[in-house]
Amino acid sequence: METYEDLYQWRWMTQRQECYPLRSCCVSCILAVEEEYMAKLPRRTIAEWRIFRFMNQAELAAAVGVDRASLSQWETGKRQPRATNMRKLAAALHVRPDQIVLLQPPTDEEE
Repeated sequence: METYEDLYQWRWMTQRQECYPLRSCCVSCILAVEEEYMAKLPRRTIAEWRIFRFMNQAELAAAVGVDRASLSQWETGKRQPRATNMRKLAAALHVRPDQIVLLQPPTDEEE
């Protein structure tokens, strides 16, 4: 997966912007790189996104407006978030809802 550094380098080299790699010179450059980066992110589980964003369960639960127990159940697949909570979850993790993979509850055969 490409990093922010790779995208800054690519943008600077291919588009010959006034900014330099790894330099936060203007808001438009930061937003452009963020958009490019987000488009290339893979699909991950809630727990993987939470860890990727350096958040603990309590912080993410507070950002979404649910208790930590509900978030824990979403991460393990015991329950699924509603559509409104899914949008809040995606916003808190700074991803699109389709980039979040929801785990399915285990079936009787898997237990």
